[in-house]
Amino acid sequence: MHRDRRVQLRPCDRRGAVAADAPTVAAQAEIVSAADEVRQMREAIRTKYGSRMKVTAADQGIVDPAEPARVILRITGSRIDL
Repeated sequence: MHRDRRVQLRPCDRRGAVAADAPTVAAQAEIVSAADEVRQMREAIRTKYGSRMKVTAADQGIVDPAEPARVILRITGSRIDL
């Protein structure tokens, strides 16, 4: 199966609404599934977002936000198209 890693991202508010003039970021996406790397990345996210991470995890139905996710999507930006 052919997989295209190219993605385009646009900022949105917490409800998912995107402003008409929001910039587009071209990026590459990669699925990270190695348990140790997923744990390390989730710890970095918890460090950065603190209690907001717990609220987001609860919104997504994750019972214990300390438990590693099955996968993480790593997105690396390359440029902004204005």
